[in-house]
Amino acid sequence: MLRSSSKKDSIVEVSTSQCLKLQPSDSISILLTGSPLSVNHLYGRTKNGRTYITKDGVLRKQAYAWETKVQYRGKPLECPVQVEIKLFYSTNRKRDTDNALKTIFDALTGIVLKDDSQIIKHSVEKAIDKTNPRVELIVTHYG
Repeated sequence: MLRSSSKKDSIVEVSTSQCLKLQPSDSISILLTGSPLSVNHLYGRTKNGRTYITKDGVLRKQAYAWETKVQYRGKPLECPVQVEIKLFYSTNRKRDTDNALKTIFDALTGIVLKDDSQIIKHSVEKAIDKTNPRVELIVTHYG
């Protein structure tokens, strides 16, 4: 059983034959709170050039994973999907949107999707919401 979710009632249940039943008109909506962060803010480099995830990076990734798990309770999808992404920042500072995608796609991996390589198509929209920065995701079947 698949049902679309709203911002207030955002739990989605999907049956085991999910890919066969996931139609282009069906959608899975996920809301991630807080201003979208780029991978540049999540990772650091040591003096030796090794990359590591920062404490803030660990906390943000955990928060995104938790929020995703609360909103989606089915098994990870294994079919090709497309994702609509709306990034709401708290300021109009210049940002590179594709740096935020890795963190967002990682939040879906293992929870909504088996692997983020299933994302065949994605669209990104950037907006300003000073009082409610967030990420809105809509996952639908591709094809």
